[in-house]
Amino acid sequence: MTADVLKDISKCTGCTACEQICPHKCISMQYDAKGFLYPKKDLSICIDCGICVNICPVNIEHEEKSSFVQKVFAVKHKNKAIQYASSSGGAFTALAEEVFERNGIVVGVRFNESMKVVHDFAFSIDDLTAFRGSKYVQSDLSDTFTKIKRCLENKRLVLFSGTPCQVAGLNSFIGSNNKYLVTLDFVCAGVPSPGFFSKYVKYLENGHNSKLVDFKFRDKTRGWKKGWQTIVHQYENGLIEKKLPNEDFFHKLFMARVSIRQCCSTCQYTSMNRPSDITIADFWSIKNAAPDFNDSSGVSQVITNTIVGEKLFRSCKNMNVEECEILNSLQPRLLTSKPLSNFAPHYWTVYSICK
Repeated sequence: MTADVLKDISKCTGCTACEQICPHKCISMQYDAKGFLYPKKDLSICIDCGICVNICPVNIEHEEKSSFVQKVFAVKHKNKAIQYASSSGGAFTALAEEVFERNGIVVGVRFNESMKVVHDFAFSIDDLTAFRGSKYVQSDLSDTFTKIKRCLENKRLVLFSGTPCQVAGLNSFIGSNNKYLVTLDFVCAGVPSPGFFSKYVKYLENGHNSKLVDFKFRDKTRGWKKGWQTIVHQYENGLIEKKLPNEDFFHKLFMARVSIRQCCSTCQYTSMNRPSDITIADFWSIKNAAPDFNDSSGVSQVITNTIVGEKLFRSCKNMNVEECEILNSLQPRLLTSKPLSNFAPHYWTVYSICK
C-alpha cells in the first residue's frame, strides 16, 4: 500500500477523480510545496480496494476516438457585446445559452470572493458572466464531479467546461456515454500554480492597500490579437491597473513555462485526439483559414469531436459560423506538448523560501 495513487506522482494532473470516488473518503487533495493540489491517502482508513488506481485517467490508456470525422469552425457570437467581453469570439456563451434553453446546467470556472479560481454551477444566463474570460490558474474542482453525477441522475443536461485533463477525469468518474453530459475542453498551454497565484494576489493587495476584486487576463482594450491583450487588476478602492502581458509578473512566468504543473510538459492531450465532445480556442490562424471572417473583437475556434458535440453545436442559434479546413486551423498545442523552462527548478527553489 502506498500513500500516492500514482507510482510517479509527477504525472498527476490533479483532476480529483480519485478523491471523489473513494468509498471510504480516505483521499484528500493537499497543496504541495509549489502550490499545486495532489491526492494523499490516509493509510489508517484505506482498505486498498484499488478503485482510485483504476479510475485515474493517467493509468488509463487514452483511446482513439471512433470513426467520427472532426470538424473545425470559426465562430462569433451574434451579440457584439458578448463577443467583445469573451476571451475570443463568444462560442462558450452561445453553447451555454443553448443548454439553458433545455433547462440544463453549465459548469465552468470563476473567481470566488477570495480570488481563488474554482469550478461552479450556472443555472441561467445571468450566472454565466463570472465564467466568461480566460483564467490562467489551475482551478479547484472540490466536489464538482460528485455534484455533476447527481444532476445527471436527475436527468438534467450538463455542459462541463474544463482543461482536457479535467474532462478526462470527469469521463472516468462518470463513465462513458452518459446521454445527459456534454464535455467541453480548450486548447491548453498548461496550468500555473494556484498557490503562486494566491501569493501574487496578496502581493498586489499589499502593494495597493486594497482588496483585489477582479483580475482580467485578457482585456480587449487594444483589440483581439495574440500577445496584445491587456491584463487588468481591479481593486475594491476603485483603482484599476492595466498592464501589458510582459509587465505582469504572474503572466510572464506562465508564458515562459516556469510556473506550470510538471505533468503539462508531457501532456497526453496535446493532440487532435481529444477527451471532450467539443474543443474551443482562439482562432489565431483565422487569417489563413477564413480571412473574411477575421474580426478585431475576437473569433473562436470550435472543434467538434463527437456526434454529441456536433449536435449541440449545430443547434446553437446565437452565433455566426464558418466551417474551415482542419489543416489550416491547427495550433501548436493540438500537435505536441512543450517542456517546462530550464529556469523552473531555480524559480521553485526561490518560491519555497518566500512567505
